[in-house]
Amino acid sequence: NDDGSTGLLASASLAFAYRPLDSRWSMLDKLEFRVDERVGGANAENDFRSRRLVNNFVLNYVSDAWQAEDGQGNVLDLQQRSQFSIFYGSKYVLDTFGADDYPAYTDILGAEWRFDVTPRLDLGLRSSVLHSWDQGTFAWAFGPNVGFSPFTNAWVTFGYNVRGFQDRDFQDAHHTAEGLYLVLRMKFDQHTLGLDTASQAAR
Repeated sequence: NDDGSTGLLASASLAFAYRPLDSRWSMLDKLEFRVDERVGGANAENDFRSRRLVNNFVLNYVSDAWQAEDGQGNVLDLQQRSQFSIFYGSKYVLDTFGADDYPAYTDILGAEWRFDVTPRLDLGLRSSVLHSWDQGTFAWAFGPNVGFSPFTNAWVTFGYNVRGFQDRDFQDAHHTAEGLYLVLRMKFDQHTLGLDTASQAAR
C-alpha cells in the first residue's frame, strides 16, 4: 500500500466426502485455515492479523431414491421421497490488533429437511443457530426454500430466511443471511459434454 503497509490473504483447505452407492447416508467435511493481515504501516497501532480455523461437517440421510416407475402416475409416499441433513460448523479465531490478542470460539448447529415433489421439483425447510461461546450470545436463521432441476446435473434453489444473521465464515456454506437468497449448483463430468458418447462411438 501507499503508506508502506503490506497485506496478506491466505487459505488452505482439506475436504473429505463419504458417499457410498449402496447407502442412504453420506458425510461431507471441510477444514479451512485462513489468514488475513495488514502490517508495516506508518502507525503500528493499526496493524492487524486474523487467523481462523474453520470446520464444516454435514451428515445427510436420503429415505429412498427415485425409481423409473415413478414417472408413471404412482402416488408419492412422503417417507420414501424425503431427505434430512444436520450440519455442525465450528471456528476458532485469533485476532491481533497492535500488541493485543483476542481469541474466540464460535459454532453453528443446523438442520434441513427436503421433500421431492417430482423428480425436478423439491421443497425444503432450513434452520440454524449461531453460538458465540465467549460472549454467550445466540443468533438464529430459519426459512423455507424451493429447488428446481432445469436439466440433468443442475439444481437451482430459491430461499427466504424469515430471520437470519451475518457471519463471513459460515454464511456462504449455510445461507444464513436474512431475506431472499439464490443458489446455483452444477456438476460437470464426461456425461455433461457428451464425451462418454463420443468415446463409445469411436470404439
